[in-house]
Amino acid sequence: WSSDCALPISAGLAHEIRNPLGAIKGAAQLLVTGDGSGASAENTEFLNIIIEETNRLNNVVTRFLDYARAERPGTEGSDKVDLNHVVRKTVQLIHQEQLKNVELRVRADEQLPLVAGDPESLLQVFLNLAQNALQAMPDGGTLEILTTRRRRSRLGYGQFCEIRFRDTGIGIPRDRIKKLFIPFYTTKSKGTGLGLAISHRIINQHGGTIEVRS
Repeated sequence: WSSDCALPISAGLAHEIRNPLGAIKGAAQLLVTGDGSGASAENTEFLNIIIEETNRLNNVVTRFLDYARAERPGTEGSDKVDLNHVVRKTVQLIHQEQLKNVELRVRADEQLPLVAGDPESLLQVFLNLAQNALQAMPDGGTLEILTTRRRRSRLGYGQFCEIRFRDTGIGIPRDRIKKLFIPFYTTKSKGTGLGLAISHRIINQHGGTIEVRS
């Protein structure tokens, strides 16, 4: 039994879970949004809990399917990507969330070389890292996004692009850092534990590395 075989089967199972979830949510919504004659205030509260929890479970299933579908994008023959442009798009999307008490600083190396890859996949990674940084600063702070060139990385010597997300949040205990990229591992009450696992997979598929320091 191989992991390569297990993943497609698990993805198929996730699809099977998703269908009844939609039916459960739809039935609960019909009861809540009807004329109200058949549901007391207490029952309406319970029905809203059902809707909220089915939404949460559907999000877990969706993130898992994203993880299962994160196949190697392949850099051969791919378009050349301007990482600074992906960072600017990330910043635009973050601003739409109306940052509260967070100072955003962006320092971009305008001489950054283009890279082969998939811009949408990289945007997904950058958004995930930015959102994790913001969630680590519930009382506000500073988020710095830096793009720069390096001549050396864990991959060896050469020309590398580095994108760094740095926050002034609460930090991460040392014993948890090694677990961050494990699927379904999360320290958040409503987290799925798949965001960083997906990000790790995408970066590896682009021939890069991703690391965390606290």
